[in-house]
Amino acid sequence: MSGELVTTNIAEFQRVMKRWTVNSSRELAGAINSRMFFVLLRGFTLLPPSNPQAQRDKVKAYMKQTVPYKAKGENRAHPAKLVYLIAQARNRTRPLLPGEKAVVGLRGAEMKKAAAKVRARAVGSVGYMKSVIVKGMRAINGHFTQFGRKAKKSGSKGVSSNAALARITAEYGIENESNVGIHKGAKAFARPALPGLNPLAIMDGSIGLGEGQEALVNSEYNRAFARAFDDERAEMERHLLEAVESAAEDAIDVTGT
Repeated sequence: MSGELVTTNIAEFQRVMKRWTVNSSRELAGAINSRMFFVLLRGFTLLPPSNPQAQRDKVKAYMKQTVPYKAKGENRAHPAKLVYLIAQARNRTRPLLPGEKAVVGLRGAEMKKAAAKVRARAVGSVGYMKSVIVKGMRAINGHFTQFGRKAKKSGSKGVSSNAALARITAEYGIENESNVGIHKGAKAFARPALPGLNPLAIMDGSIGLGEGQEALVNSEYNRAFARAFDDERAEMERHLLEAVESAAEDAIDVTGT
C-alpha cells in the first residue's frame, strides 16, 4: 500500500516475499495478488474499531443521552437531548444556501429532521478508515464480502462471509461479525498484478479528514499496517520452513536413512 495512508518500511517483507514466490507453486502474478490481499485483509482487521456494530451502538447511546442545558436568558438549566443540541449548534454555524434565510433556532419537524441527519452521519461514520481498504480489496478480489449479510426477505439469498476474513479475525482473537459502510469520501485505486516479466500489485488510497486529524489517522494506519506486513511476513516464513522440513523428510524417505 502506498500514498497518503501508509509509510511503513516493508523492505524485510519484500525480501521474504521474493523467497516465498520462488518456492510457491502459483504463477507469480497470482502469488503476489494473494499476498497483497492478505496484507490488506490484516490491515482492515487491525484498524479500529474492532467491532463496528458495537461502536455504532455506543454512538447511538451517546446521542440519546440527555444533558443539562441552559439557554440564553434562562435562569435554570433543563434536560435536553445531546443530539438536539448538536443539531442546533451546527445549524447556527453552517453556511446558508443562496436565498436561504437564517433560522435562529430549530423547532418541531425541522429539529427532528436535523437531529436525524446528525445521528445518521455519526453512526454511519463508524469504520470510515476501514472503508478505503474495502474498496482496495474489492479491486484485487471482486468477491470480497466482509462478513456477508443475511437475507432480509423470505426467499431471497443472503451473502456468505468471506472465509479468509473470518480466519484472520479469529487469529487476532477479535469477536466481530459486522460490516462497515462504503463511504464516498474514501478514495481507492488498486490494480492487481498481471502476468509478465515484472508483475506488480498496487493499492493507493486517501480519505477526507477534518482539520487536525491527519496525525492521529496516519498513526492508526501505520500501526495497523506495520503489524499486517510483519504478520504476513511471518506467515510466509512459516510456509518456507514447512517446505524445507517437507523436503528433508522426502530426502530421508528416498535414502532410507
